[in-house]
Amino acid sequence: MTTETKTISLIPSWKAAASIYIMALQNGSPVGVEAAQDGILEMATMIDGFNELVHQLLDNNDMDADTMRAVIRDHMKALKEKTS
Repeated sequence: MTTETKTISLIPSWKAAASIYIMALQNGSPVGVEAAQDGILEMATMIDGFNELVHQLLDNNDMDADTMRAVIRDHMKALKEKTS
């Protein structure tokens, strides 16, 4: 009998992380507020990196720009519907 090892991700979603940071900003100690501010800036840095990657893909990918834009647009639309 073989045992299969499964990995459980404990990484919160972006929305969950933002909610935690908001609670820390509203109710946290000075250390908690500072950690929340740092976390928000870290999230912003990651998002900026994602945006840079998207622009690089649009500029350098074999996929034509219109197709890539459509994929991104559809993804963003689905994201907006999910958060509404």
